[in-house]
Amino acid sequence: MIAADYAAIVERGIYSNSGPLEMQLAREVSDLIGHDVSVALVTSGTTALQLAIASTFRPGRRFALVPSFTFPAGPLALRWCGFEPIFLDIEFSSWQPGISSVQQYIQRHGDEIGGILLTNTFGVA
Repeated sequence: MIAADYAAIVERGIYSNSGPLEMQLAREVSDLIGHDVSVALVTSGTTALQLAIASTFRPGRRFALVPSFTFPAGPLALRWCGFEPIFLDIEFSSWQPGISSVQQYIQRHGDEIGGILLTNTFGVA
């Protein structure tokens, strides 16, 4: 199957964005998810984070909350989207910020928070 896909790409001469196979994959993923969800295929996870942040976080806010133990692409994507990352201590059991630390920060700076970026550290959900 993969060899046939590569052959179709070579035959069409479209090796990058907006090729028929890319558009087919986006359509099929969108159909799989359903609920009128649009799908954008991007070149990296960092770019995907930037798109997700830009489309879901509140614009015009200063801060975005993020676990202190995370990978660099998350805070970098936040910076590129205009947010200042605020690192929160994590709970040992979940690798996520503790609810109490999130609540405290929201109570003090809630009107300045554009969103919270949570990641599954080590694949732990």
